[in-house]
Amino acid sequence: NILVNHEDVLKIADFGWAAYTDVLRTTFCGTMDYLSPEMIKATGHDHNLDIWTVGVLLYEFLVGRPPFQSTNHTIVIEKILMCSINFPANFPPPAIDLVKRLLSLEPKLRLPLEDVLRHPWVLGQQGYAAEAVASAATAQPQSQQQPQLQPQLLVQQAVQQPVHPQMQQQIYQQVQQVQQHVQPQVQQHVQPQHPQMQLQQ
Repeated sequence: NILVNHEDVLKIADFGWAAYTDVLRTTFCGTMDYLSPEMIKATGHDHNLDIWTVGVLLYEFLVGRPPFQSTNHTIVIEKILMCSINFPANFPPPAIDLVKRLLSLEPKLRLPLEDVLRHPWVLGQQGYAAEAVASAATAQPQSQQQPQLQPQLLVQQAVQQPVHPQMQQQIYQQVQQVQQHVQPQVQQHVQPQHPQMQLQQ
């Protein structure tokens, strides 16, 4: 849901799950590599979940792959719950600091977005970002005409991207298996004053 134009400007799309709320949400959604610990543990989540995703995306932009990648879903879940990250030797040290502060197991300890914008690594990239944004702002659309949609093509694309109805249940079963294995290690990283972050049995 992140679009990149020819000027390297990012656009965020698809806000179908967005909501204004003062309470923790329990909706389960997302792609395996980008799930936050609180989403996996089903303890409820708020806007700090999106900060976790920013950390995952930053790592992926710089390395070319997600930080918790594996062909085995159980291993992916275990890596996320342990926040097990390997940084390549050429990963910029300031960016390592930023990623670690974004990918905190404790949601409330993740770096707020306003502080992210003031982080030394982000400030060092602002020249390039400002140039890209300015270029995008002055760009003229190529056409004002609405595209002609082909219903048969849309149906064909939808059929080619089925959603398995049992995927969520399978993930939860895998989470339960992983929790039994990694619970002692995970609890070492969970603040005792935040009982809502304890793993569910």
